Amino acid sequence: GGLVRNPVAEVKVPDPKRTRSERFLTREQRDLIIERCERDDLRLMLMLGFHAGLRLREMVEARPEWLRLWPGGGEICVCETETFIPKDGEQRRIPLNERLLAYLRGLTFSGRFLVRPDVGHAKHKYRWEPRKPFARLLKDVGLEWVGWHTLRHTFATLLVQGGCPIATVAQWL
Repeated sequence: GGLVRNPVAEVKVPDPKRTRSERFLTREQRDLIIERCERDDLRLMLMLGFHAGLRLREMVEARPEWLRLWPGGGEICVCETETFIPKDGEQRRIPLNERLLAYLRGLTFSGRFLVRPDVGHAKHKYRWEPRKPFARLLKDVGLEWVGWHTLRHTFATLLVQGGCPIATVAQWL
């Protein structure tokens, strides 16, 4: 007994620098994307992704009651609704940074959802499909490789680079 040859010797592992899921944006790239965004609905989603680490479905399903704002701070509480169940099945709380807090305080929300309250649920996976406007924005900025999950990776990476403990970031994610 024993293997005559290595069974995975010919398996090619992708270079992590080229793998989309391993990449994140710098602060400058993040700010450029947000600055160049002309659509209010898409800008809100960018802010929620870059500054709270929300997943695409969480952004689309986000409700005004998820926002808990108080003087000097606030949080987003991602929780179950009649049309949404968090990925791990448990609610989580994410503190709002100053930039996201200031942005949210400048908005008024009417309707059931934070983003595009005028659009209801249909047969599609997402209540509203933001992928095409997002792709156009990224093409204009020259960052076509970025996906929705990259916003989440950027949120986590920049927090850790800023000194936030990994266990805390993991809890928020």
